[in-house]
Amino acid sequence: MCFFFNVKKNALFLFFFYFFFFNISLFSQEFEQEILEEYLEQEDEEDPVSKYFDELESYIENPLNLKKASIEQLSKLPEFSVNLSGKILHLVKKQNFNSIDEIADTLQLSLKQVRILKLFTTIEKVDKKKGKLYYRARNRINFKETKGFESDKFQGSPLYLYQRLSAEKNEYKIGFLTKKNPGEKSLNEFYSGYFSAEFENIELLLGDYTLRQGLGNILWSNYRNSKSSNVVSSALQYRNGFSPYRSSTDYKFFRGAALLYKLNVTEQSRFNISLSYSNIDRSATVDAALGIASSVYTAGYYRTDTEIQKKASLPETCFNGSLQFESKNFSLGASILNVNYKYSVESNAKNAFFGKDGNLSTLYSMFHLDNASFAFELSKDARNNLGAKAASILKIENLDLAFHYRNFSAEYRSPFGTIFGETYAPNNEEGLYSGAKWFVNQQFTLSSYIDIWRTHKETSTLPVPQKGIELFSEMDYFFDQDLEFIARFAYKNKTEQKTVQKEKKLFQKGIFIFRMELKYQIDKLTRIRLRNENRLINYEAVKGNETGVLLFCDIQRKFFSNFNAYARLSLHLTDSYDSAIWQYESDPLGYALSQALYGKGLRAYGGFKYEIFDFLALSAKFIAVKKANVEKLGSGLNETTGSSNQQLFIQLDMKF
Repeated sequence: MCFFFNVKKNALFLFFFYFFFFNISLFSQEFEQEILEEYLEQEDEEDPVSKYFDELESYIENPLNLKKASIEQLSKLPEFSVNLSGKILHLVKKQNFNSIDEIADTLQLSLKQVRILKLFTTIEKVDKKKGKLYYRARNRINFKETKGFESDKFQGSPLYLYQRLSAEKNEYKIGFLTKKNPGEKSLNEFYSGYFSAEFENIELLLGDYTLRQGLGNILWSNYRNSKSSNVVSSALQYRNGFSPYRSSTDYKFFRGAALLYKLNVTEQSRFNISLSYSNIDRSATVDAALGIASSVYTAGYYRTDTEIQKKASLPETCFNGSLQFESKNFSLGASILNVNYKYSVESNAKNAFFGKDGNLSTLYSMFHLDNASFAFELSKDARNNLGAKAASILKIENLDLAFHYRNFSAEYRSPFGTIFGETYAPNNEEGLYSGAKWFVNQQFTLSSYIDIWRTHKETSTLPVPQKGIELFSEMDYFFDQDLEFIARFAYKNKTEQKTVQKEKKLFQKGIFIFRMELKYQIDKLTRIRLRNENRLINYEAVKGNETGVLLFCDIQRKFFSNFNAYARLSLHLTDSYDSAIWQYESDPLGYALSQALYGKGLRAYGGFKYEIFDFLALSAKFIAVKKANVEKLGSGLNETTGSSNQQLFIQLDMKF
């Protein structure tokens, strides 16, 4: 531990500066970043931009109006199942409830659910809106040059620039986004835009969009709904429709036009008829002479000659048509997606289409009552391989239960589909998930799940079928509204292979995770959070066990009514990358990162948000990383020399 004390002086100064500098009595506030972080956190998935974050953030800018929201819209929020969403909307629309607190008292919502409702929703009369305009610009500065620049592999400048402009008035919305990564040539290396209009029976969207239908077997957004502490509502996510694409990730979205027509049959039933067209050039490794694409490129970086050659090299055309009958408690839909490429895709990736063209089709349905919901989806890919999901959520007094079964053949390919399971794509997996959440009282919640799964055939990394089991349990207790304690235990076991003395050995890898966390609202201005996480990796007799430990403390402080600051210091010690502990970060607002911390070192950051005027806010975040016993950080072209690195984020937000 002496290493930590030698290198953390400056970080500790930065950390405690925020805590002691002022002591002013102002108003309390909900820390939206912390709430978002808790539900966006994903294990073992390093992603510089959270796609789900973009969607939830739109609810912060424009809170969901419960007077006109649908069950599908409200159930997007963490902790809100389709059952609970239906009850809330019934109270608001049919019984004229006008406050979140009144809803919370009637339905006995937990403190956490009340916080989320107050952050993401509102209850207002449905009338004409004033026009709104939003602009965001974000710059990231790396203080050390990476290997890509040192070796002149990168063709562009070190500038990172993200820009987003959106506007809305009444039924109309418009948005445009550009992004340039360090090493890329153009300021709009990635760009995206949309125009949408929503009337009583017709919705129209031109530009970039995502399609989500049923449980997501053939069509979903590029955010994978994964296992988390949101053990119940995440198991049944059911959608039918399209949404503007707001992310800066260069894959799994459509570019063209989408139309939805709502044909009312009775006061409580209707048909939804949806048509969409997309024409976009995907990035891929293409051999034009042979007429094949050997892989589809989804990393989204265009810095080197090799990466630039892949950009927009695979023309893709898609048509989609869907028909859904919808009543108060029941929906049944069918959809067909036609996919056509200029070159035949012959990739082994499980999330890539195989072939030149074909039709994917699906049938889906959901039935829900006050205390029970059931849904299923049965799908066929372009080569007649089958995939299926079935899910249910039940409420028995203070106990919520969730079940989710999935089964996709080893050959099933769905380039725009998703899976609630172990892997990242609906392919070669069968599993059964069971989750439970017990609301002991408003302050005390117990959550758990078990997921048992297997693959039908060998995988890309194993010569035999893989099997696994995952157990999760969490206790969340509020001593009062200011003090919260969370304890978590998780266990994962799955088949893996390791080379020992030039011999490949199969074994069942076991991962034990234990976490304790304390959140304390010290006063109306200051909130502190402490976390300890420990890991034990068991390799059976193949090699010795590995361990990992993480300690972090972060603090948020409101100095003035328009100035918030935050800081975090993380200390980590793991035997290798295999025992890395993942830390989720989501500052500044709109940027999310799941960071793997491994080896011996620290990660510290501090930042602020300053609302200069009602229409203008400035945010900044400084990150410092220090590791022991290493001569470089990162890998590949992102590698930097030395044992430390620093980054600075600067963000400007304007709204009118």
